[in-house]
Formats: sequence, C-alpha cells, structure tokens
Amino acid sequence: MLFRRTEAKKGIRSMAQHSLLDYCLQPRKIKLDAVLNLFDHEDNLEKYFYTSWKDVNPELKGIIYSHLQEKRRKYEKANFSFEYLSELLDERGYNVIEENRHAPDIGYSVSEPEFTHSLLLWHIATDLVMHDDYQNFRAGNLGPYCQISKLLSDYMMYLLFLCPAMLPEGIGNIRHHDTCIEAKKFFSKRLRLSEPIRGLFGIDIDSRSFFVEMGSKRKSVFFEGCRLFIQLKALNLNFRRERQEKWKFIAHVWRDMLTYASSQCSWKEHAKQLQQGDELLTHVALLMAHLGLSNKIDLAELPQRIKD
Repeated sequence: MLFRRTEAKKGIRSMAQHSLLDYCLQPRKIKLDAVLNLFDHEDNLEKYFYTSWKDVNPELKGIIYSHLQEKRRKYEKANFSFEYLSELLDERGYNVIEENRHAPDIGYSVSEPEFTHSLLLWHIATDLVMHDDYQNFRAGNLGPYCQISKLLSDYMMYLLFLCPAMLPEGIGNIRHHDTCIEAKKFFSKRLRLSEPIRGLFGIDIDSRSFFVEMGSKRKSVFFEGCRLFIQLKALNLNFRRERQEKWKFIAHVWRDMLTYASSQCSWKEHAKQLQQGDELLTHVALLMAHLGLSNKIDLAELPQRIKD
C-alpha cells in the first residue's frame, strides 16, 4: 500500500498528477524495473514513481464551486425533482459540447464510449493540444484555463492509473496498458513530442473508423485520441476570440468529467481511499452532498420530538 502523510488543513491543498504520454516516453532503467518486479508484481511502486503532486489552485476551486452552485440552482428550479437530479449527475461533458456552437462534432467522445474510454481520449488529446500550443505560441502564457485543463486531465488519469476503483466500472487499466504500447510504437525512440505531433497532420483523418481500426487489435484508444486532438486544434480557427476560449471549453469538459466521477464513486471507496490520504474527488463528492447534489444519500425522517 502507498501512503502519503497528511496533516490537518483547510480544504485540500494538493492533487496527484499522471501524464500517460510522459509515462510512455520516459526512458526506463531496466535494472531498477527488474528489482521492483521481484517485490511489486502489480507495479504500484513504479506507478508511484511516475506520479507527481500539484497545488489545487484557487482558480480550480472556483470553477468547481461555481459550477456546483449552478447545478444546485437548476435543481431548485426543477422543484428538486429526483429525475432531474439524475440528469444533472449524469452530465460528463456532452452538454458543454452541445452548447458551444464553435465546437466541432465531438459529442461522440463523451457520450458513446464507457467513461474510462472517454477519459483516455480526452487526456491524450489535451496533452497533445497543450504541447502543440506551446510549440506555436512560445511567447506568453497559455492562461489559467490551460493550467486547469492540464491539472484535471492528469488528476483523472492518476485515478485511472492508481485508484481505478474510484471511477465508474470499466476496463480502464487494460485500455491504459494497451494505449501505452500503441503510443510507444508511434513515438518510437523520440523523447520529444514536437516531431510526432507534426507528423500527425500527414495522416488522413477524414474517417473516424481509421483510428478505431488502428487500435482495434487491442483496447488502445491512442489513435482515437489523436483524432480528437486534431479536432480540438481546429478550435483555433473556429473561435473568433483568442485561444483562451478553446482552453475554457476544454476545462469545462474536464470539470464535468470530475463532477460526474465524484457522483458515481461509492462512499465506501471514498472512505477506503481516505486511509491513504484525502482526494480531490472525495472533497468534490462531499461538497455535492452538502448542496443536495447526490443520489447516494438516504434522507431519514426526523423523529417527532425534533419536529416539535
């Protein structure tokens, strides 16, 4: 078991991070891997070595809290309908895409596949878009929404990597493994993303089936993630404003994925994870419960003596 020392604090201060592409491109020390495998057959120690920690910044807290407040207002307006609450809790990014008239036809990426499939697609695409923007816009900062998108993307991938039981049921670990194999083949021995990213634009991506077929022999979603990357890159042309609008859009999709996963995780898993340290996912779930945005809490009727 992996433990992280925690202290009494106000709210959550840090969140774990894991980048699939960085993990795939990181050169391995073969001797060290051999030693670790003797004692750690599930590769938990190796996974921990490729996990970092980042501060939960005020901007991220703000975007989550304001979104949950808006959900609460909608819930109240619907007279606290349980059916409407279920609809709110099931939002995982599709509404963000549908409401944005500049977005390309990418609703499939959050509505058709299982959740861990969507998570991997968006994680790969987010990483590639960020690296591409850094290449093309070296002067200046990519802005707070880019940072929020990266934080949430890497945090959700960390959950898939090390805490899969906290996410909706699926074959996330298998997809992660097979996607890593596919990514390593594509990037070959290069340790930089810039050249392979430029190479993606020479691939015919008119048909989605091309990318599905490329990963069909395994459970890899690498090429589907590459297709989503190219579609998101087109937002630079579709948005009339600066690229901040693109990153705001991406951040809002990730925000919805986070709140969806928070609502789907059982309280048993939240409690189990607390033994190793608090999680952002648990903090979000507790805030949602406090606002009445949970269908996993049974409300008991108050005793008569309290009513009186």
